[in-house]
Amino acid sequence: MKKALFLSFLFLSSLACADDAFLPGTEDVPLMEGLSVNPTANIDFDTPAGQIRTVNATGQSLTGRKITAYYRQALSALGWRVEKDNRFVREKDSLVITVLKESKPAVVRFETTMSNPSE
Repeated sequence: MKKALFLSFLFLSSLACADDAFLPGTEDVPLMEGLSVNPTANIDFDTPAGQIRTVNATGQSLTGRKITAYYRQALSALGWRVEKDNRFVREKDSLVITVLKESKPAVVRFETTMSNPSE
C-alpha cells in the first residue's frame, strides 16, 4: 500500500498542475495547468451527508480533449475510477467533468459530491 501511494505521488508530481493548486473544495483533485477557475460561476452546497460543488474553469490554450485526457490519467493515479464517460468515483465520492466548449478556449464544469469523513 505504501509503495502504491509513493508511486502515485511520484506520478502526480510529474503531471502539469497549476502551481500545486487543487480544484476548489477538494484536497486531491489537481487543477490542470492552464485552467483558470471562474469564481463567480461556482456553486457550493453543504449537506449533513457531505458537500456538493460545481466549479467552472476555462483553458485559454486548451481543448476539451486535452483536459479530459489529463483528468483520466491524473484521477486514475489518485484512486478514482471511471464509472462512465467522464464520471469518476472513489469510495462514496463522485466527480463529473463536463466539457461545455470543446475548442480553444475550452470551458469545463466539475461537479463534485464529497461525503463527510464520518459517514
